[in-house]
Order: sequence, then C-alpha cells, then structure tokens
Amino acid sequence: MRFQYRNRAGDRTLRDIRPHEARDGYLMAWCHLRGDERGFAVRGIEAVGLAE
Repeated sequence: MRFQYRNRAGDRTLRDIRPHEARDGYLMAWCHLRGDERGFAVRGIEAVGLAE
C-alpha cells in the first residue's frame, strides 16, 4: 500500500507500507522507506493507493 502522510510538524511524505494492525487511531505497519516497524496516526493519512 502507498499513502501520502502528514506528520505532526506538517511535513508530507509518500510511504510504501505493509500494514498489519489498526488500533487506538494508529495504523501499525512495516515502512519500506525506514526499513522498520512504524505507527502512523490515521488522521495524518491524506491519500491512499497501491504501491508499485
């Protein structure tokens, strides 16, 4: 999955992730950009699509 994400500071990034859990307003996923497990605030997700 690919999505555009805006963090608390207002910075936007495009992320390719492999999601595995949603809880307490966060999407937990493997982030291919960072090569690590990450939690993304659902409110920060601005657009969603398929990863290439």
